[in-house]
Amino acid sequence: MVILQSQFDELLAFASDASLMPELLKAKAVYFGATGEVFEDDDSFEQRMAAFRDFYVFDWKIEDDAATPAERFWLRGQFACPDDAPLFEGFLQTWLSLWEVRKLGKESLRLRDLFTERDVEVFERRQLIGLSKGDILEARLLPMGEKRVLSDAVIFHPSVVRKAILAEIKRRKKYEPDFDWRAFVWSLSKMHLKFGRYRNISPEQIYDFPKK
Repeated sequence: MVILQSQFDELLAFASDASLMPELLKAKAVYFGATGEVFEDDDSFEQRMAAFRDFYVFDWKIEDDAATPAERFWLRGQFACPDDAPLFEGFLQTWLSLWEVRKLGKESLRLRDLFTERDVEVFERRQLIGLSKGDILEARLLPMGEKRVLSDAVIFHPSVVRKAILAEIKRRKKYEPDFDWRAFVWSLSKMHLKFGRYRNISPEQIYDFPKK
């Protein structure tokens, strides 16, 4: 997210204002209550703090007006650089999901949203070490003009549980008309946290979905 960093920092400064601190704390309780409490010695500490930050800024509805911090910032319209307005408007259209890597390019990725089955081209200059076709990751896409880029909050699920995840999504979409995809994403995030802490337990045992 290097390309958007200065604009995101400006948005984050607004969202972290003391007047919004009670909202931030409520959002924190909800997010980590669902995904598991994280500690500084966890391998995924930085990614999880970034994922919480994104949830709070882009998704959390402030009680007073049911607007997210990003929406409030946009409506205020007081940007350090007026020319950045289109980028800040893009922050109202972020896209969190579980993605399957379909293709790896030199500065791009083709990802498939596992809930909508829609393919998306993503601009990505970073070298994501170990990333392979077929991998499943939790990530949020940020619009940048005509392109989309990845947020810093990317969580890679073990490749050995790929088939189990795909099968569970298929089952839930078939048998659960009101399938709560966000709750599912967060449940996998919690499993991933456990996977990082207990290397003596196989991923298959941790990513163990109820048999129904």
